[in-house]
Order: sequence, then structure tokens, then C-alpha cells
Amino acid sequence: MPPPRNHYPATTTTANTSRRHCP
Repeated sequence: MPPPRNHYPATTTTANTSRRHCP
């Protein structure tokens, strides 16, 4: 799983990280 570099909906983990990074 790649880091939250791009703000795009991919998987649950990525979405969670993106949400935490960008509230």
C-alpha cells in the first residue's frame, strides 16, 4: 500500500489515511 501521496479514493486504508491527513 503506497503512502498518502495523492488524494484519491483507493482502498479503505488509503481513504482512512487521506481523511486523517486532510480532515
